[in-house]
This record gives sequence, structure tokens and C-alpha cells, in this order.
Amino acid sequence: MTQDQPEQKRARSGLTPEQLEPWGVFSRIEILLGQADALERLKRFKDRERKLLWGMAVTIDGREAHPESPLAIFSAAKVARASGRLELASRLLSGARKLDRDGICGTGIDYEENLLQRERAVIDDSLSALAQRLLIYACQKCGRPIEYISISCTYCEWQPTTLDEMSRSGRLSRHNFSTWELLGIGRGIVAGRKATEVVPNLAEVAAKYMADPKSTYREEIEWVFRGAQQKQKDNYFCWREAATCERCRSFNFRQDANECSKCGALLHIPPPLRLLICLSRLAIHFQQNFGGPESDDCDVFIRYIISMQSKLYRQQETPSNSERAKVLELMAKIGKFWTSKEYGYISMVDPQNIIYELSSRLPAELKAQELAALTDFRDTLQFLANWMKRTKSLS
Repeated sequence: MTQDQPEQKRARSGLTPEQLEPWGVFSRIEILLGQADALERLKRFKDRERKLLWGMAVTIDGREAHPESPLAIFSAAKVARASGRLELASRLLSGARKLDRDGICGTGIDYEENLLQRERAVIDDSLSALAQRLLIYACQKCGRPIEYISISCTYCEWQPTTLDEMSRSGRLSRHNFSTWELLGIGRGIVAGRKATEVVPNLAEVAAKYMADPKSTYREEIEWVFRGAQQKQKDNYFCWREAATCERCRSFNFRQDANECSKCGALLHIPPPLRLLICLSRLAIHFQQNFGGPESDDCDVFIRYIISMQSKLYRQQETPSNSERAKVLELMAKIGKFWTSKEYGYISMVDPQNIIYELSSRLPAELKAQELAALTDFRDTLQFLANWMKRTKSLS
């Protein structure tokens, strides 16, 4: 190097300028974060920390080499969140959003911000923080509770394909109805009525908001619709196909099933799929068989179940250790709740020993039916509690 040549700053990561190209760094970081997650599952925390420290060095070098690249900043934000540096991750995501004029990061920034909210809520440890980020909808087609309207429904695989349909789906949300009202609307749809019959002014109100050119709701719906058009159905876990018997093609809807209920063939259902079936089954139980009390704890617990189900469906990602602890905490806080018409109750005071009891007011002719529903509701909750007791390294 001559005296006239400026000394090049040595990269912290040891990568060459060519290797610090934003798309190359992004690909490296995606692989690195997958490795870090695997190390966490194996409880190799020091190895995980070293992996993330190197990842941070890579993204710092990448940002310095390409300061105007939103992808370089976005990669750094992903590593910061994985490292638990949530405030830094938030600032980096804001910076990436400002530079992402050409949509290079796509919906990734929104998704990362959603994950940040999820982790902050767990750390905050308050019901209000959890409730703020747990938004749910009633599927306009099948009525079941879901977390997103921009992807196909977990239950029926339907999704809005026009702005009009998207607007109606957007109205069937926790922003406009309480959780209890949404579950009731869903029950009406499950019973065979159209969403516009269950909510008579749904079409009129949805059209009115979309007709207003200054409406923020219209902007949001158009943005969600654009995002939905970019997503492909095959990006999500086809869990019903995976839970189908290989011999007779029957769908098995119980999380604890070892044999096909129709032909008796052995089922090969992986543990995460059993958890997904459990969460889906619980959401249906709470919609169809929950009788109160309609407390804040129950409200958050139901929405938390739907959120974990959605996360598993979209990412094939089982709950984190902190999410598992939160589930058990909420179950114990709820304690006891009644089933529909108060024909029986379930007690979760001790999540490791969930019990139930039939009410003396239960008509004799309904006893067998109610007992079956109550038993299944309890068994599904017990399956969830047992799962949440395990560490992430085991599942």
C-alpha cells in the first residue's frame, strides 16, 4: 500500500467486500438464525451467543459497506431481535422502512415488527400488553377464529380475493367486536348462515369505508390486499393433508390419536402437528362450548391460543419457552370456567391436573352428549398443559 492510498477498514466479520453484498448477507443471516435456533433447542446457549455475535459483526460490516440498502439494515434488525436487543431492532426496522421505497424487504418488516410486539408483550408480562397485539378475526367463510385475513384460513383455506371481500373480512375483527361477539358471529356462520346475515349491516359498512377516499381503513385494506396477492397458499403448512390417514385418506382430528378412527391404520403424526391439532381443537371448543365467565384472563388466553396456532401454521414454529410459561400462567390464573349453559365446569387451577364436573342442573337426556364434550374439552386442555410444561428443546 502506498502513502497516497487510504487504509481500508478491516471488516469485523472477516468477509470481503464482495461477500458483504446485501442479498448475500441476508442469505447468510437467514441460515445463521436457523442455526442459532437449533442451538437454543439443544440448550447450547454459549454456542448460540457466539453465532449471534458473529452475525451482528456481519450485519454491521454490511451496513457500513451499503448504508443506503434497506436489506442491509433489515438483516441487522433480525439479528438484534434474536439477540434480545429489542429497542435496537425497533430502530433498525424503522430505518429499513424509510429506505425500502422499492419494496425490497416486502412484508418482512411488518412481520418482524409483529414478532417484536409479541416478545415485548411477553417481557412486559401484563394482560394489557398481550391484549394490544393479539388481534383476531372471524373467518368470513367458515366462522372460525383466525389471526390473519391476508393468508388462507387455517380451517377452510378460504381467503378474500377481492377488495370488497377483504373489506368485509376486515370488519369482522377484534377492532370492531369483542372476542365474545366475534365467537358468537362465528357460531352463526358455522351454523350455516352467511356473514352478511349474521351481521346485517356488514356489506353496507364495509362498502361505506371503502368509498371514502380519505379513509385510513381503506388504505389499510388496500395494503393488506396487496400483501395477500403476493403470498402463495403453498407457503403455509397443509396440516389437514399431513393429518390424513395414508390408507383410507380420512382426516384425524384428535391430537392424541395413534390409530385412524375409520380404518385402524397406525398414524405417523409428528409432535408439532399434534400441537397444531390441539390448538385448533381448543379454539373450536372455546367458540362452541365456553360458558363464562367472560374475564380479561379468558379473553387473552383464547386469543393467545389462536396466535400460537397461527404461528405454527405459518412458520412451523412451536411456542418459545417464554410463551409456554405464559400459557401455564394464564391457565392457572383463569382457574375455573363453565361450559355452555353452565352444564359443567372445568378447573385449571393446577394445569398438570385439570379436572371437570357436571352440573346437577344438567337434563338427563343431555348427559351423554355433554359428558363427551366436557371430557374432550378437558383432555385437549390437558394435552396443551402437558406440552407447555416441556422445554422447547424437546419439541
